[in-house]
Amino acid sequence: MSGPLPTLHQLQPSTLSASFNVDLDPGQYYLSIDGTGQGDFDTGYTDYGSLGQYSIRADS
Repeated sequence: MSGPLPTLHQLQPSTLSASFNVDLDPGQYYLSIDGTGQGDFDTGYTDYGSLGQYSIRADS
């Protein structure tokens, strides 16, 4: 496949916690997680500060 890969699911949560479920056909998939900042320096956190713990679960 050439060019950008299609996006199958995108989540933009408004809190630090997020989860989703998606049913996929058998195949090869790629997962990308990108942090984002919120608020300002005094009341929030930066994009760098949003890095943390992530877990992935796949069932067949």
